[in-house]
Amino acid sequence: MTHQRPTRYAVEVALIARLGWLIRLRWLAVVGFAAYIEVARWLLPVPVALGPLYGALAALAVCNGVYHLVFLWFLRDSGHRGPGRVGPFARFCLPQEIRDTESEQEVARATIFAAVQIIIDLVLLAAVLHFSGGIENPVRYFFIFHVILASLLLARRATFAAATLGFLLIAAVSLGECFGIIPHIGFGGPWSEGAYKVPAMVGERLSLLGITLYIAAYLGGTVAGHLRKHEREVMVLTDNLAREAEELEVALRRERELEQSKSRYMRRVAHELRGRLGTIHTALGTVARGFAGSLPPAAQDLVDRSAVRAGELAEMTSDLLALSRAREVEPVALTALVDLRAVVNEVADELSSHARESAVTVEVQEAPEPAIVRGDPEGLGQLVRNLVANAVRYTPGGGRVVIRVMSGAGEVCFEVSDTGIGIPEDALSHIWDEFYRAKNAREHARDGTGLGMAIVKAVVERHGGLVTLASEVGKGTTAKVVFPAAAGAPEA
Repeated sequence: MTHQRPTRYAVEVALIARLGWLIRLRWLAVVGFAAYIEVARWLLPVPVALGPLYGALAALAVCNGVYHLVFLWFLRDSGHRGPGRVGPFARFCLPQEIRDTESEQEVARATIFAAVQIIIDLVLLAAVLHFSGGIENPVRYFFIFHVILASLLLARRATFAAATLGFLLIAAVSLGECFGIIPHIGFGGPWSEGAYKVPAMVGERLSLLGITLYIAAYLGGTVAGHLRKHEREVMVLTDNLAREAEELEVALRRERELEQSKSRYMRRVAHELRGRLGTIHTALGTVARGFAGSLPPAAQDLVDRSAVRAGELAEMTSDLLALSRAREVEPVALTALVDLRAVVNEVADELSSHARESAVTVEVQEAPEPAIVRGDPEGLGQLVRNLVANAVRYTPGGGRVVIRVMSGAGEVCFEVSDTGIGIPEDALSHIWDEFYRAKNAREHARDGTGLGMAIVKAVVERHGGLVTLASEVGKGTTAKVVFPAAAGAPEA
């Protein structure tokens, strides 16, 4: 599902961040303006109307203090209001690119706040212009900065309105001084005395400044519009990604819950089956060995085959229990410190008789330093047992199985190499699947549940390790497991 509107958070945060930047910028302007007054007063041959100028500066500082309080209120109140009606003035000021959000009313309030600041700034700047030389003072060009600021915060038409207001204020000061309506405070500089009274010169300066203001409004509005459009697209994309990530997290959580439910069900069923199958297998074995009396040959054959099948089912239920346990083991069970060398030696001793019967040599090569892993001793034993038993099972007589345990660089490595039948390349990607057995494995050994490697993978993943396989048909297989090393002594 695609969402076309950015969230309340994304739009509001972007606009409110710009408001905070504007307030900080105005504090710098207050400090810079005060420094300008003092420099002009003491170092430059410029007449300065200290009282009115410091009055305008004080008014700007007081206004900015109020803006700062309102800004803090915006930060606290952001996102707490529901949808509401947006008035005509807000519609006029609100940029087209950020309309139709989930909280348009709150965004409109922030835009009105920005517009009010710009209007008051222009009025105060006009007062400064009047008390520092009028049209003679280069400070008139500061109106351009406010037009640029308006383009960053307001709609394009509101930016042109700000340019118009600025031009009208400059014109009111200049023409008022030109025609003697308001007094003129001389600035000096390149302007000749009385030049402010020449309508042609004043008109020329006003025309040039007006053109500059409108060009700034057009360029700033165009650039800001494109930026806001791309910003909105980024916000929409970010919002969609966040929603999809949330939906994916919910889906993954449900999948984990279903997997856990499936594992618990499988474990419960396997547990119930194992006891009954064990009883059946024992009873069939007793009958097959003649303890219940001799049987006719046909009956003996049926009992023998039934005993084999019951044994296979018992092995499968045991593997299902091991697999479900590997996936369900509680975190508290993964806290024991286990020396993998001891586990390997125990498994090698346990499987030694089976290896001798198969005429397979099993060799253990272990590092002298401890190979400590933090985890579940039973699960780690199952992992080692499955890999070594598979290596012995699928290695023809006269072959060799080498078990290596290494430790270093913060890792513990356990490796089983054999000279067995190997795994076909097309089967390697399926070898971790439940109940999967490669074709050559089924031909070499009829028995097997196809769950051994799935158990290995589950145990490795549960312990934060990594398992890899390298194999070549007819030459053998190497299984390598790497675990994070743990510090400390293994539990007795």
